[in-house]
Amino acid sequence: MTTLKRDPVVAHVVAELAARPGEPWTLDEMAGLVHLSRSALTGRFRRATGHSPMRMLREVRMHRARTLLTVERLSVTQVAFEVGYGSVAAFSRAFAADHGVSPLAWRAGLATSTSTPPRRRPWVPSAPPAASGAGHPQDRPAEPGRDRSSRADQQQRLDAVPVQ
Repeated sequence: MTTLKRDPVVAHVVAELAARPGEPWTLDEMAGLVHLSRSALTGRFRRATGHSPMRMLREVRMHRARTLLTVERLSVTQVAFEVGYGSVAAFSRAFAADHGVSPLAWRAGLATSTSTPPRRRPWVPSAPPAASGAGHPQDRPAEPGRDRSSRADQQQRLDAVPVQ
């Protein structure tokens, strides 16, 4: 049994997100659906799914985006607005961050491949994070090929001048 089935509050919020992924959801609105505070809802989400409510919203949106791109064959622009992004650029960045490739490259990969598409991820996690506190991105081991430093850190390294 998945942990979502054990927590009807989280399941209800996820169902609402899935029903209306294009809505401009906020944490306050999600918490209001189930009459909880933002912190109480976030805690329940982390225990049940291993993610925050906003991360789950992104997972729901990416799941819907994959369907719209492949099954319904909508344009990237149509998909972006259908799943709640204010611009194609914002959607493309979020999609590439989740899947490792742009929406068009992902769709092309499906068309030319008989294998699993690049880095396709399930939209609902199957297990909560380990109790060691590894639920936060900075506590997890780095993924291969993914630099966790911020753009500011990267720019600072580029601007650095060696001291002699």
